[in-house]
Amino acid sequence: MMISTLDLIMILSYFIVAITLGILVSKQAVKNFNSYFLGSNSFPWGFWKPILKKVRTVYSDFQPNKNFSRDLFNVLIGVLWQTSLVIIPIALVTQQHLIFTVALSIMLAMSVVLKFTWWNKLDKASEDTLLPGFDHRIKVKALS
Repeated sequence: MMISTLDLIMILSYFIVAITLGILVSKQAVKNFNSYFLGSNSFPWGFWKPILKKVRTVYSDFQPNKNFSRDLFNVLIGVLWQTSLVIIPIALVTQQHLIFTVALSIMLAMSVVLKFTWWNKLDKASEDTLLPGFDHRIKVKALS
């Protein structure tokens, strides 16, 4: 059974109408601003100027996340890494040895890149974002 273009357009239209109605009918999400953003659990990348202004009314020395380019790079590397993890068993089962070798090489290379650009920087990020006493292994600066 093949889906016609008209069927596809009708299904897509149904989804668009359902999503739009869901957005309009549902209650607006409660902004738990004080406990999340003011608790220093989140460091927005910089597209959040209204949030930054609100936070600075309470914490004048608050600084937004200045690592957007590094974070974006890590996301792209992580997508490649995750994709290779999906491809490896498929290539192994289907006995595509060249694809398996390439995917394994990509996975290993991306693992090394993530080790130095993401994993090694987690402790520093934890110091900046975790609440005091969250993890006894990490010395966390107290929230003022």
